[in-house]
Amino acid sequence: MIKKHYNTIFTSVLLLFFAGCFSKPTPIDNENHLFKSNEAGILIAFPPQWHLSAPENTLFVGKLKPNGTEIARLTGIFLPDIPSLENYRKIEAALPLPQRLQKFIRNELSHFQEISSREIERKGETWRELVWMGQREGLPKIFHSYTVSVGLNLVQLHFELPAPFYENQQQMIDDILDGVTPLPRQTPSDDEYARAYRGVGDLYRVKELWRDAIESYREALSKKPRDPNLHVLLGESYLKNGETDPALESFQAAIRLTSQSARAYEGLADVYFKKGATNEGISAIKRALVLSPGHIGLYVKLGEAYLKQGRTQESINTFHKLLRRKADSADGHLGLGKAYLAVDLYEQAVLELEQTLKLNPQLNEPHCLLAEAFTHLESTADAEREKNRCKQPDAPAAS
Repeated sequence: MIKKHYNTIFTSVLLLFFAGCFSKPTPIDNENHLFKSNEAGILIAFPPQWHLSAPENTLFVGKLKPNGTEIARLTGIFLPDIPSLENYRKIEAALPLPQRLQKFIRNELSHFQEISSREIERKGETWRELVWMGQREGLPKIFHSYTVSVGLNLVQLHFELPAPFYENQQQMIDDILDGVTPLPRQTPSDDEYARAYRGVGDLYRVKELWRDAIESYREALSKKPRDPNLHVLLGESYLKNGETDPALESFQAAIRLTSQSARAYEGLADVYFKKGATNEGISAIKRALVLSPGHIGLYVKLGEAYLKQGRTQESINTFHKLLRRKADSADGHLGLGKAYLAVDLYEQAVLELEQTLKLNPQLNEPHCLLAEAFTHLESTADAEREKNRCKQPDAPAAS
């Protein structure tokens, strides 16, 4: 029993030893006042009065407490896959301050007010400086946030200064910035490069900065030219930017690389519809539906295309297929109502359009169509009511 007990202790000690040998080394060295992160590609030498720790979702948090009272806090944040400071500036301009600093703020701060922004040079590196105000736990703070590009990533340093201790803090900030040194980095792989530029392209898409998205996806494709998804993203951005010919080329390139992308065929159809080539658009949408039979939006586009060509029965059949898959689709009932109107089935049209409004009362178009249907049905009061409602613009969609 004693031998077994000592064997257990020995095994535990051995496991702890090897765990220590192989555990990931901490990037924080408080004894030598250093922070070093190979992932972020940065080394920071701190004045001795700073103490560092590493809370979750940060590179580090440093606190300056010379007399036991915290007079400054510094938080390091790593933002991967934003390839340059120029990209960050464009994203920054398109986002309100709480969104662009979300990784730092994390719902812990409030009452934001931007004061100033500029670029500064330190040791040959360009930093983006942002000075702003906020509150933490009801206490007013002044923040100096600095962003620098390191490889394909960004590092941010957020200095948090209680308003009563704000005087003469620039030297303290300068001492930290002067202690920052980028580490030597390997040339990024093609996959890393493409991932970074695709990521920033996706950010531009969200803010509908289509020209910037196009440039980013083209940059990603320069390293991964055989990625069909990148070609699709590029095509969609071209189309949103009103450039149909390069959009067509991008979707066709995606389809040459894979015949299994419903999204590529849908994009191709959108280009054809935009160009007035409805037959080609219908063929592309039908191919997309084969690949993605549950995609409700494809049925809507196909039904509308049939209706535009005067192929009303095929349009009706398409919207019926849609509603068999999703009975509560407002778009499905609206499309079916339009198709019934086109063949003078006014009572059926009224039923579908009223159902549309039950599902989405914010829509304006069904009121206009109902006014037409009731007029044909000689239901004067109903027609007049819907005409008055039709004059109101569509309410904004709920976010």
